[in-house]
Amino acid sequence: MSIPIFGKSKAMATIVMTTRGTFGDHFPFMMVGQELKRRGHRVRFGINRPMQAFAEEFDLECFDCGPVMGIEEAQEGAACWNYWNPPEPSCHVGNLRVAETYRSLIQVCGEADLLICASNFFMGAVIQHVLHVPLISICLAPAQVCAPMKGPFGVDTDNS
Repeated sequence: MSIPIFGKSKAMATIVMTTRGTFGDHFPFMMVGQELKRRGHRVRFGINRPMQAFAEEFDLECFDCGPVMGIEEAQEGAACWNYWNPPEPSCHVGNLRVAETYRSLIQVCGEADLLICASNFFMGAVIQHVLHVPLISICLAPAQVCAPMKGPFGVDTDNS
């Protein structure tokens, strides 16, 4: 049976999924990936090395992607994820070495029919723009949607 994907007819689509962070960030993607695979799609999951064992339990094809973020790294940077007392934006930047860190993601997306990533993952938009890969962006953190937005010069743009 052929499945139409964005105007093409394929036996199955190659779907690349990725997000950053630790288990709580990856688990929802693992569940979606498992279901997509069950439906006959090839799912390639870009995930940092310490989290790969979890994804492999879901029978997902993994490749190294992103900075290392295991238990120790998460504990060291715990203040960066305390959204009750929002961190400075620089807390998340660190030493990313973007080209080196995400080279594998760029290569794998060259053969993808679809990219699914977290809404706060800037590389998704970059890959969509450069490689013209269709993108689905998923928001996992309610704080990103519910928090009042600050406009230019710190002016509150929340109209509620």
